[in-house]
Amino acid sequence: GTDPEDPDKGDEVPDKYQAVVTYKAVNGTVDKTKAVVTLEDGVGHLTNEQIAKATAADGYAQSSLVWSDETPTTSVNITGDVTFTATFSKRTDLAYTVNYYYEDGDGNIVEEFTDQTTGSGTFESEIPYSTESEHENYIYDRVTYAEGGDGTITADPTKNVVNVYFALDVIGTDPEDPDKGDEVPDKYQIKVTYKGENGTVDITGPVYVT
Repeated sequence: GTDPEDPDKGDEVPDKYQAVVTYKAVNGTVDKTKAVVTLEDGVGHLTNEQIAKATAADGYAQSSLVWSDETPTTSVNITGDVTFTATFSKRTDLAYTVNYYYEDGDGNIVEEFTDQTTGSGTFESEIPYSTESEHENYIYDRVTYAEGGDGTITADPTKNVVNVYFALDVIGTDPEDPDKGDEVPDKYQIKVTYKGENGTVDITGPVYVT
């Protein structure tokens, strides 16, 4: 029937003189999925109460709403069963933050080197960040994400946080040149020193072990 609150209830009008309007949504929801319009001389019209309201899902822009094949209004001629589909596009204005941290040989943060960049991007896209160190003798170590985040942009800015860590690298495992970095952060290496009592050792300087 034509009752917008209960279209599946008869209304004393034979169904053959009525058309079923179906509402669907892509990347969102509609507040009603069905309406029934009575046709007079083969044409009928929706009432305002029968027109569905479409709402974008999280991460999709309400302003991007597009109906197909046309927008349901009270002036649209309904001549038979028809489906109106609401489609939403991804938001492109979602904020993200990238924090850059530098750690010394003991794994402590070097506060003076800490940096932060911010930006905005498209829902579900990768948060961009650099793994190139801005400071000499520091190399890329690891990346972590905010709790609940995975490095992609969500509708929740608190989850759109990437933390990039660099670590000091001024020592290495080459016994001939232990004071040269070896692309392994120093915090993961330990120093070994040899000494001789009542004798000598052929390695007098420290060596480092990962």
